[in-house]
Amino acid sequence: DDPCVTPMTHLPVAGPQRVRVVQVMATGTNGGAQEHVYNLVTRIDRERFDVSVVALSPGSAVRKIERAGIPVCVIDTGDDDGAAVAELAAYLATVRAQVVHNHMYRAEVVGTKAAIALGEAGHRRPWVVSTVHSSRVRSSEDQDELRRLTPRIDHVVAVSKAIERKIAEAEKILREIAKPEGLLI
Repeated sequence: DDPCVTPMTHLPVAGPQRVRVVQVMATGTNGGAQEHVYNLVTRIDRERFDVSVVALSPGSAVRKIERAGIPVCVIDTGDDDGAAVAELAAYLATVRAQVVHNHMYRAEVVGTKAAIALGEAGHRRPWVVSTVHSSRVRSSEDQDELRRLTPRIDHVVAVSKAIERKIAEAEKILREIAKPEGLLI
């Protein structure tokens, strides 16, 4: 009876095509978010989903995911988010991503902007999901960026009730501008 776990009903996949999901990690080093991504990609139903990972830096988590047989693309542009957005948009177009699932702040910014760029370039815009693993509260510039991007994110997932409270209380972003149905626990 865990209040954080909601049973999922699997809807039938339309047609014989698998859903193409790209998991975007802010960093390829080890951490809780990277373990979460590893668990997602190694346990996903391969009959329903075609999954790959993009890391915005190299590291041991990247190597671990690769050893599990999951395709990984490392986009190492340093702090140049513009270049990262362009490279990620090109990758998403190449794999014809239908879902972009962002993990951590930088991935949330780069992944969401890349999905938006695809739509603006005439491609089908992937559905954007962002999992918040820790507080998104950063500098005022970062908060302004999140205020602009959050309405363009289709679903925001908080990994715990504590993170949900941090998002709602400290940022007030979701309460003020995000779709109420966009927050999942």
